[in-house]
Amino acid sequence: MTAFSGKTVVVSFAGHGPGRTLALEMGRRNAEVVVSDPDPLMAEETVRAIREDGGRAVACRGAAGDDALWEEVSRRSGKPDWMFGATGIRVGGRVPSLLPPGAPLIATIAVTSKCPLACAHCSLGDLKCPDPPASLVLHWIDELSEMGCPVMAFTGGEPFLRREIVDFVERVPSHATPMIFTSGWGLSAELAQRLCQAHPRLTVAFSLDHGEPAAHDRLRGRRGAFRKVMEGLSLFAGKGPFLHVSTLATRQRVVSGELESFVLGLGTSGAEYVQIFQPRPVGRVGYDDERILLPGHE
Repeated sequence: MTAFSGKTVVVSFAGHGPGRTLALEMGRRNAEVVVSDPDPLMAEETVRAIREDGGRAVACRGAAGDDALWEEVSRRSGKPDWMFGATGIRVGGRVPSLLPPGAPLIATIAVTSKCPLACAHCSLGDLKCPDPPASLVLHWIDELSEMGCPVMAFTGGEPFLRREIVDFVERVPSHATPMIFTSGWGLSAELAQRLCQAHPRLTVAFSLDHGEPAAHDRLRGRRGAFRKVMEGLSLFAGKGPFLHVSTLATRQRVVSGELESFVLGLGTSGAEYVQIFQPRPVGRVGYDDERILLPGHE
């Protein structure tokens, strides 16, 4: 209760679904909630519900990183204490509030299907395919740049297994934000140093699915997976890139309370942002999988 009391908490895409549920919970925990959503009517409806429940909230149109959102947060209380949302963009590395017509807010590029892990919840399942040629990935980046896309995320498989990953990051225009979603596998001190120099707005998102090393390793299907994440965070900490942790909200983690304690314990990891995913019935996860959240758990 006390972790959020009196704090400024930004919840992106809080007009519906899990984002709305989280915003309502933050209001009940006495946080000052900044509700952001691309749909202003849905954002206002969430704010109304928080206020009716005795909480404090303000609505702002946009997603985490949007100019209008950060201007409102800065005007009210400066840098937020907590951020929850979908994009993980750093404060100051903001997305233009007026995007060109037809421009996507974020584009995800799968640069490889290769991965040293065997995650039980992998959306790729057992799909394996050749890596797209580097020239084609660079062409995609150029096309997205021409469209005005402000966030380009590189995923896989494991993106650090692509030897051209630095080239991909460097190709993203300086006004946009490149992101890398990673397990930490394949990252070295030399590669981390090159990436730190590759782009001023780089975001690195590490997947971490449990606070206990053995439990994370089981979910990821390989011993040492937890250690790789922590080593990766330490290689980037304080060196420029915005660090972000993405985690899976399984039914067991929600019911046991481990998910909440995990989020609260991230303060010493170097991560500045947490992104919570729900398990979906894709890849290796079926509709009856015990990891999938039920309506009451959301």
